[in-house]
Order: sequence, then C-alpha cells, then structure tokens
Amino acid sequence: MFRVVPLVVLLCLLGVEMTAAETRIHNAEVQSLGTALPDLEAAFATWAAATEGPAWATYLVPMAHRKRDLCCGGRNLCFLEQPNTYSHEGNHEGVTRRLRVLLRVEGRQLDEIRIFGEDCQVDAGGLPVYAWEGVDTPQSLDLLVSQATSGRRVSAGRQDLAESSLMAIAHHEGKAVDTLLEDIAYGKSLPRLEEEAIFWLGEARGEAGFEALVRLRHDLDDLDLREHLTFALHLSDAPGALTLLIDMAHRDPHRKVRSQALFWLSQEAGERAAEAIAEATEDDPELDVKNHAIFALSQLPPDRGVPLLIHYAENHAQGEIRKKALFWLGQSEDPRALALIEEILSR
Repeated sequence: MFRVVPLVVLLCLLGVEMTAAETRIHNAEVQSLGTALPDLEAAFATWAAATEGPAWATYLVPMAHRKRDLCCGGRNLCFLEQPNTYSHEGNHEGVTRRLRVLLRVEGRQLDEIRIFGEDCQVDAGGLPVYAWEGVDTPQSLDLLVSQATSGRRVSAGRQDLAESSLMAIAHHEGKAVDTLLEDIAYGKSLPRLEEEAIFWLGEARGEAGFEALVRLRHDLDDLDLREHLTFALHLSDAPGALTLLIDMAHRDPHRKVRSQALFWLSQEAGERAAEAIAEATEDDPELDVKNHAIFALSQLPPDRGVPLLIHYAENHAQGEIRKKALFWLGQSEDPRALALIEEILSR
C-alpha cells in the first residue's frame, strides 16, 4: 500500500526549495500555478472558471511600509475559513516587506479577498491553495481594480468585494497606489468608495497619503466626506496630521466637521489636543460645537480632561456649557469631580 506523503515533506525529501506559500500556509494542499502570466487578470479568470471550489489562490507583492505587520493579533495562525476573522495588526519581529494576497473562489466565482503580511502563518481550513510566483504590482492592481468594479455581492459573513479589494490595494507599495486612492476619493473612479479611499489614505499611506488628505481638505465640498477626513487624519502617522486636524477643529466652515474633528482630537490624548479642545470650548462661535468640545474633554485621560471640565463647570460664561461640564464630570466618577458636585449641591 502506498503512503500519502504531505507536499512539504515530499519537497524536502526531494531537495526542492519550498516557496513562501508552502512554508507559511498550513492545513492545505499547496499547488504551484507557476510564474504569473503578463495578464494576471486573465490568468485568474481562466483559473477561476476551471475551479468549482472552494479553493484559494495566492501571490506575493511588495508591501507598503508599515510599523507593524498585517497578521492576526494574539493568534499563532490566521484562519481563512473561520467567519468574522480578519487581519489585525500585531507586532512581529523580522517581518518581510511583502504582502500576501489571497483570493477565494467557490462555484467558479470570486467570493472573498484577504491580505496578510508574508510572515503570517495561515490556516486554509483544509482547502487547496494555488500559488502564483512572480506577480508584480501593476498586475495585482489591475486584477484588484477589476474585482472592485465587478458589482458582485458576496454571501453573508464575507466582506464586500469592492471594500476588500480596496483594502488590498491600499497595502501595495508604490506611488501608483497613492494616485489611485486619491482619484477614488475625488470620485473619479470606483463610485461609492470615496470614504473607504479617504480612510486608507490616512491609515496606510503615510506622508503621501497625508499630502492627498491636505488637497482633499481644500477641495471637497461633501459634508460627510469632510467629516470622514477628520477620522483619516486621526489615523495618519504623518507628522503634520495632528496640526491639520487641529486646524479643521478651529476653522472648518461646517460646524459638524469642527465637532467631528474635536472628537478625534480627544482620542489623541496629548497636550496639543487638549489645548485645541479647550480653545474650541471658549472660542467657537456656535453653541453646538462648544457642547461637542465639552464632550471631547470628557474623552481625554482623566488627568487632562477632569481639571478642564472642573474649570468650565465653575467659570464658563454660558450656563448651558457649565451644565454640560457638570454632567460629564458626574459621568466620570472621578473623586475631584464628585467633590465639586457635592460642593455645588451644598451651596
């Protein structure tokens, strides 16, 4: 009787060098599709049409610089076939600079896209995995853009293909990605994905993404997109992002945008953020924005927020703001806040 030898063991016995897919993808029969053809989109379409599935295809491309690898936080393995499990950031020593793109096909159609850092250990849930070698960034972007524009919806429990395509695109290396995301944010391509593109410009594109956000700040009229821009600035690790967020909190012509900027400033928790929120509490021309500023103070760490709330509860010129400050002090359960409330009640 012949004994079935696992692919990884067989390759070692034969002295064949294992690919990155074979060493880091587990619980799967990994098969090579060879070197990618010049037209990866056509190659994928041909492979998918011949694959009843379910099965995964994968390839590696250069990854945009990140402080952390894309992996499954707190897990030894990333499980492809578990619902509601997606990639999370986790610290990994010695991470490589390549991105693994995984494409799931069932019934000869794409139904999921996942991405991980190359060094992440992936469990394919017993499904076959087919690996392309030699895929370059333009090939990958063409394939992912085509999937983002396909208009196909996927089954329950799986992420929208357009959104997951855009997430994968955002983690590719290169200026072409910055340009593509900015075009999408301006509504020049991939309709209905403007907010997603703005998010990824802040989250994944560093200084180039921040420069795009600066331009968008001046050009966008859509109120919802301007509000979303404040979130992207909060996510950005570019040196100028906090300064721009403070400027929007003080000077944006729309009160809803100023209020949203104040909220994201409260999540920054630094001294500059606290000062900017305090200035809005005193100087913003609209009461609604001042109310949002008081709420933002309540979101700061207690050592920064509580003293400011106490100050405004006692000294703000507007009675409604004093009441709001007292309300959020009461919610804080901080001993300093409770002492002030007891004093006011005893007067």
